[in-house]
Amino acid sequence: MPKVAYNSGNTNVRCNNKTAQMGLFNFFKKQDKQDQTPQGTLMLQGPKYLRKNLAIPTPDLIDIVKIKYPDIQWIGQLITSTQNRHFKIQYYGDLMNNETIIGSDKGVQRLIAIDSSTDEEILLFDKTVHGWEGFITDAYEEQKSIPRLVDKIYRTKKNADTFRILFLAFYNYGTKQELLELKNAEGQVELGNGSVLNIQDAFDDAFDAVVIYAIDDNGNRFELINEELA
Repeated sequence: MPKVAYNSGNTNVRCNNKTAQMGLFNFFKKQDKQDQTPQGTLMLQGPKYLRKNLAIPTPDLIDIVKIKYPDIQWIGQLITSTQNRHFKIQYYGDLMNNETIIGSDKGVQRLIAIDSSTDEEILLFDKTVHGWEGFITDAYEEQKSIPRLVDKIYRTKKNADTFRILFLAFYNYGTKQELLELKNAEGQVELGNGSVLNIQDAFDDAFDAVVIYAIDDNGNRFELINEELA
């Protein structure tokens, strides 16, 4: 599948460095309309690996990033164990358009959020282990041995380096159905690395795409991550 970078704020979708006009929701409709009904009892509750560090966004941030399709989109705001919501970001990878973190020629991106007050670190996103390809199929197994040091500090053109973080995950109907077809009699799914999870836990971390936004103290929004993962 060609690499697609999503932008939930409009209908521009960048495909292989070319811009196509395409509705985000249309991309996720991988089945016929008669199949577009949520299957089974799987709930849309966001990534499990970040659950203790994600909260309902504050009202001003909800206005910045609006959820258009609540049946496939989930959003949370990053918090620390002390409920702080301001972070510095360090990452491995390269920058596209001086804003979005992408993989380098040696490995896919990885980034951590650091509490600006206590220095508590949170693994925000690692493409080798998060999302459908990394988590379910183990598609980047060979890259796990690559030393991807998160030693670059994320700064904007105006030198802002402290942000509030929004995590926007997309869950496709088609991959939900695929998980349901893969589950065994006990309601479990075997992952590409051989581990076995109950289907809800597998679904939670099997998001098909992710957009992570950083918002500075002036309310300016920056796109940290914009990745298709299935």
